[in-house]
This record gives sequence, C-alpha cells and structure tokens, in this order.
Amino acid sequence: MAKVICYIVGNDISGTVTLTQETPFSNTIIDGTIKGLPKGKHGISINTFGDLTDGFRRCGSPHFNPFGKRHGSPNSDERHVGSLGNISSDGYIATFHIEDSLVQVMGPFSVIGRSIIVYENEDDLGLGSNRDSSINGNVGKAIAGGVIGIAAF
Repeated sequence: MAKVICYIVGNDISGTVTLTQETPFSNTIIDGTIKGLPKGKHGISINTFGDLTDGFRRCGSPHFNPFGKRHGSPNSDERHVGSLGNISSDGYIATFHIEDSLVQVMGPFSVIGRSIIVYENEDDLGLGSNRDSSINGNVGKAIAGGVIGIAAF
C-alpha cells in the first residue's frame, strides 16, 4: 500500500488531501477536507509540477496528462489523468471522496511530487464550446494548492 498527502493552502483556505493506492493495479482513493472555500462548486486537479515558487503559476497547465488526452470528466474515457472534476463547498468546508482508476500513487505515472490545485470556478468537464473548455474546463484562476508528498504511516 502507498499513501501520499497534500497540504492545501491559499488565502484563508487550508486543508488536507490524501491519496491511497493498495496495489499498482488498484484504484486510488482520494479523500479531502478543505476549509475556507467560497460557497459553490470548484474545479480540482492534479497538475504536472509541484513548483509553488510563483504562486500556482508554475504548477503546469493543463492538468497532469501523460497520455495526451483532451480535458474531460473523471468518468470520461477522454480525460487528463489529473482531471478530478469538482468539489462542493457549503461556504466554509468541502469534504470529498473520489475513487479514480487513472490516478496512480505507485508506478511510472505516479503523482508524487506533482500538485493538487483548487480553482475559483466550477469545471465544465470539457463540455463548453470554447478552447479553454477542452484544456482546463474553464475553471478560472487557482485559489489554493499544494505539493503531493509521501505520507508517514
């Protein structure tokens, strides 16, 4: 079993996301709690780089995409590995549980050292009519994020 953790930070936003994978061939379980998010839906993604030296601008865009796919929903065959969809906040807290077949903690496409980013807007899941929809789901600017690191058990 492998477990990684990402401490999420932003202006008045904080939280923790854990990713757990039992075997290299099993789904990854993503559990998170993020406080301070404005009410509504917010896009969330795993991005290519874990470089937070310039805010969130150096984390890579589009999302982590080792197979060269278009942006899509977490349930779509055509999607970036890092496209995780949306999380919902009640105006203070967002708690979420995602089971994902593409995200890997173990193996050649591991997400260790990459970043998790939360965005100001809802992800349109690649269903919009403009170019940004197929790249990032029209999520707008990043409002919080962190680097995925190896967790202590």
